[in-house]
Amino acid sequence: MRPMTVRLLIVSLLLLAACAPELRLGELPGSGAGGSSSAGGGGGGAGPRTAGASDSGAGGGTSVSGAGSGGGGEGGAGAGGAGGSDCTRDASCLTDDGLVARYFLDEAKAGSAPTQVEDAAEAPMPLALTYGPEMSFADDGAAHSGLSWTAVAADSRASAAIDGTKIHAALHGSTTGTIEAVLHIAEVVLDGSRIVHIGSGTESGRFTLRSEQPGQIELWWNGTNCGGAWDAALPERAVVHGVLDTTVQEPAADRVRLYVNGALAPRSDPIVGYCAMHKRVPPLDAALDLAEGRHLVLGNRELGGRSYSGAMYYAALYAKALTAAEIEQNAAALLVSDDSAGR
Repeated sequence: MRPMTVRLLIVSLLLLAACAPELRLGELPGSGAGGSSSAGGGGGGAGPRTAGASDSGAGGGTSVSGAGSGGGGEGGAGAGGAGGSDCTRDASCLTDDGLVARYFLDEAKAGSAPTQVEDAAEAPMPLALTYGPEMSFADDGAAHSGLSWTAVAADSRASAAIDGTKIHAALHGSTTGTIEAVLHIAEVVLDGSRIVHIGSGTESGRFTLRSEQPGQIELWWNGTNCGGAWDAALPERAVVHGVLDTTVQEPAADRVRLYVNGALAPRSDPIVGYCAMHKRVPPLDAALDLAEGRHLVLGNRELGGRSYSGAMYYAALYAKALTAAEIEQNAAALLVSDDSAGR
């Protein structure tokens, strides 16, 4: 090649490089330089979570090692991003849809005695504590705090009148509702130990979970009606959901349901005690009648004498029938932690 031709070729290449800086050497035909990979690693995995939560992964670094003729280099592996909130391990992931009141019962360490338990839902409605020698705050040894009763038929309880409150406004006249509780039961009184109870002094329950036989849980509605009973021995801490939904057409028995640890509990057969004498499945579209002069009571009735021996770690009320998926998610979260987030 003539010297003049070589000089012209060099000048042409210099002009090309100056006018097209975005053209990388690795893109020229026949170049042996490795390409750059900028694809980052995927974000970290996450469990179920509330609406609006998202995963965000941090991108990986760039690799520029060359390999082979004309081929791009292998990209570096990106670092995994931080995972989203895991709702099987965080009480903040409990559903709030239809929530009326929520009591984590974690106000005190074992041995202390606050005067009330706090409501974590909107427009909080605290419950006053009536102590006796058989009731105290306690942990179960696994950092699950709550109220403990050492005897049946005691008077101690957590309670408040519901006239003019959000509970009466949300549930009176409603065709749906859910009682959610974390507890264990050692013994019950045969007259009917109250678990979560809305009612007056002596009635069985306007919207109530109770037990009058070891291993049997009942849901009572509108004073004197036992909607159903289920086999549910609770010798160890468990999550219980009592669901009322009178909009269910068939089978009518499914208008009242009980779940233990997220799974449907089997119906008792036979039903015994007062429930057998007052068994009545709610009619289609029947509404809750909370009337006046009623109280919300945890672990007893307002008149006393109906405690169970065992413990209650958490309780909540919803003005809707939680879905099976919501119940399963809440149960998974509460089995791990029934105390408020960050405690």
